Parts: sequence; C-alpha cells; structure tokens
Amino acid sequence: LLQETSLIHRAVWATWCFSHNKEIAKLKEMKSRGEKINLSGDGRYDSPGYCAHYCTCSLQCLSTKKIISTWTASKHVVSSSAAMETYATKTLLKNLVSEHELTPDTLTTDRSSSMKKMISEFNDELPEGHPKIHHLFDIWHWIKSVTKQLWEASKTKACGGLSEWIPSISNQLWWCFSSSIGNLAMLKEKINSIPFHLSNRHFFPSNKHHTKCSHGELEGRAWLDPDSKAIAKVRAALYGHNGCRMDDLAMMTQFTHTGELENFHSLVNKYCSKQFFYTHISMQTRTACAALDYNCNVDRDQAITAAGVPRFDLVKQRHGRKYYAKMIKSPKDHAWRDMVVHMIVECVATRTKPSVVVPILDDVPSVRIAIVKPNKAEAIQFHRSRMLLSSTRKSVEFQASSAEGFSRVQPSDQTGC
Repeated sequence: LLQETSLIHRAVWATWCFSHNKEIAKLKEMKSRGEKINLSGDGRYDSPGYCAHYCTCSLQCLSTKKIISTWTASKHVVSSSAAMETYATKTLLKNLVSEHELTPDTLTTDRSSSMKKMISEFNDELPEGHPKIHHLFDIWHWIKSVTKQLWEASKTKACGGLSEWIPSISNQLWWCFSSSIGNLAMLKEKINSIPFHLSNRHFFPSNKHHTKCSHGELEGRAWLDPDSKAIAKVRAALYGHNGCRMDDLAMMTQFTHTGELENFHSLVNKYCSKQFFYTHISMQTRTACAALDYNCNVDRDQAITAAGVPRFDLVKQRHGRKYYAKMIKSPKDHAWRDMVVHMIVECVATRTKPSVVVPILDDVPSVRIAIVKPNKAEAIQFHRSRMLLSSTRKSVEFQASSAEGFSRVQPSDQTGC
C-alpha cells in the first residue's frame, strides 16, 4: 500500500512538473519579446485561526492567469505559523530566479509588513546588477478592508443611511484605481473626493488632476450631511489607522490584485479540505492536482445553447437583496487526469517509478526548542497539587472576604442600639 501511495504521489508531481516547466517556458518567451512578467502571490493556511500546520503559497501570472509555482511550508521549520507564508514565498522566488533563471518584474501580495520586509531582503541578496523585483500591494484586500469597516459602522444608529452608499463606494474605489494607473497624486485626489461626493459636492477646484466628478446629473439620492458621523466614518475607513491605508497607495498604482488567486484557493479547498489533516506529501500532491485542474480550465469559453446563444445564470448575492447575471462556462477539461492515470498504468506495467522527488520537509530538523516529555505520574501529581493549592487559596480568600463583610454589619455597641 505504501509503495502504491508513493507511486501516485510521484505520478501527480511529475505531471505537475511538466505543466510547471511548460508555463515557465511561456513566460521566458514573453520576456524575450519585451513583455513584463507580472506575478501575484498569496498563501493559504490549512486551518482557520493562528495555529495552522501548513501554509500553501502559490504564484500566478496576472496576464495568463496560470498558476506558475506552488509549494507547501510546514510550521516546524519556522518560528511561528504566521512566518510560513513569507518562508514559502521566498522559497518559490529562489526557485524561479536560481533554477529557472526567471526574475519577475513585479510581484503583488497582500498588505503585509513581513512580506514587504522579506522581498526587500530578497532583492538585497540578488547579485549586483541583477534586476530587482518591484513589490506591489493588492488592491482587492485594500478595498475589502475599507468596505468591511464601513459595514461595521453602518450598524450604529449615528450612521443611518451609510449602508445604502457602501456598494457605490466600493465601485468608486475600483474606478479610482483603474483610472489612475501610474499616477499616485491623481489616485489620492480621487479617493479623497469620495466623502465630498457623498455630500453632493462634485467640484474640487483645489485639486490638480481630479477637479470634478466624471458622472452626469444625479437625482433621487439620499445625500449625507458633510458634518455627520457617517462621513467621519468614511474618512476614517479610507485613511486607516494613523493614515496607513493612504501611505500604502504608493505601492498600489499599477491596478494589480490577487482576486484570481483567491479563486484558485477556493478550488484548492475541494482537494485539500480544511476539515481534515493531511501529511505534507499529501498536501503537496493535492495542491498540485488543484493547480493542474485550474490551469487546464482557467481560460474556458462561455457555454452556448443549441441555437448559439451565450448562456447565463441568475445568482443571488449573499445578502439576498440583489440578483446578478453570471456567465456559464463550457464543461471542464479533465485531460490532466488521463495523463496521471496513463503514467501510473505505464509505471505498474514496467515496474518503474517516475524519476521525481516530491519536495517535503519531513527530514528538515525543527527550529523550535525541543520539549522533554515529563513523567505522566509526576505530571498528574503536579496537576492535582496545583488544583488543590488553587482551591485552598480561593477558600482562604472567601473566608477573609466573608469575615470582612460580617464585621461591617456588626452593631456599634454591645446593646445593639
């Protein structure tokens, strides 16, 4: 059984390596034509919360939407679970630069100070004269954090009417980023104009780039008072704590985001459910299956009816107050499964194994301090003595407080008068 499992892991990983090398060859060809290689990177933890055992990081090409590289880090090689994402991302970048001689022009990640520090250190480690990686922040998470803060504020009584504006604010933020590519000053002016727009003020003569709103006449809107609590909450959400969100705009002027990579992570959940624990090699091969599935089907065309009409479906939004049309794609291509099965059958027939090794960290020593396992009887005795000491202390404190309370209700003299 172990040999059969090992054969399956190797067959899946060999198929993924073939797809991996194929996509990298395409990127090298694009770079030879003078095109920029823009990647996005993000991590997915194997369990919710802050005690994850694995973190799977993936790199995606923003132009082709294909998964370029993916790797799973284990927590025993880093100091904490949160450090796995930077560790895995740095490992993937080293693999691209060193083994494949491919340096991306830009890398878009979430707004993480640790990720920012890691990429800065990685650029410093590159040889002198080697092109550096331009680090960018993801606008999808930026807008999501703003709208999340606004939804929380809209629940208060003082911000009545704000909830009706939040979808419009989200749309306007996407417009601000998409129409200000490469121009930081214009981007800031457009974002700063949003609170004025909500108060029915659409001209900004003091601005240099964005002097007026680009929309036409608006009617029937419940405008907000410029001095209201709702407008103050909008400004606070746009600026963030101590203006951190405005400071991060300098790294968000290229209109890049990791939204497509989030779609890949949702597919990974079908192969690596967070409800179960897997071994490291299983995490690697299951993620490889998800990457193969995604790359084979990311550029599917829209499905059409027998009459040649494009197919759509009506989908209700999560809040249940609106429907929208969603494009139905053509059936998925599962040819990658046939490749894996064909390789396994051929290996069984020839009694061989694919000459690949799944990169796992089982043999890497842990960087964490080893804890000596105590004697069970001594641990039980320590637990009982500690609980007994705690109960004794509580009993003494209770008696002292009771005596103090009793003394307070005593009469002032012996007669009771």
